[in-house]
Amino acid sequence: HTGLYPIVSKGMRLIAQGKDPLEGQKHMCGMGNLFHYHSTGFPELDEIMRNPQPLIFVMELLQVGDPMSYHRESWMMEKDEKLQKVPVLHMQGNVLVKQKQFREAASKYKEAVLLLKTVQSREMPGDVDYINLGRMIVPLELNYCQCMLELEEYYEVIEHTTELLEKHKGNEKV
Repeated sequence: HTGLYPIVSKGMRLIAQGKDPLEGQKHMCGMGNLFHYHSTGFPELDEIMRNPQPLIFVMELLQVGDPMSYHRESWMMEKDEKLQKVPVLHMQGNVLVKQKQFREAASKYKEAVLLLKTVQSREMPGDVDYINLGRMIVPLELNYCQCMLELEEYYEVIEHTTELLEKHKGNEKV
């Protein structure tokens, strides 16, 4: 039975494309968003939703790593772990900027933003925690935009800064 596979697959595909899987969703469960938009945005996943069938997954072991060097992915982390990782990523990004490694720094800032947005998505919009998390996201997004500016990725900068300005009208710092 396919169950939630298309919704999970949609999120993983968006992440692989470097997009925020929660972007544009209303604050509701994944199935609610699917029914609201009538599509996952991927025709093959929509077909699985229309015609459920047993799925068989074939896994291939690509490498065996040292268990002490394991990097936990964000979906495996608890809220506190995510919040503890954000300042570390922010500092790593800052160090990389000083070394003029802008692409790597942008990656650190983006990872931190995604962690915060994931935590924020579990909060009720308008609540104090939701607002505070939003305030934490702004400087990271601005740092990301500065890196993109250095890399001459102007459309990326325009997209993010326009979104920030619309979201934070009246805030002089943004």
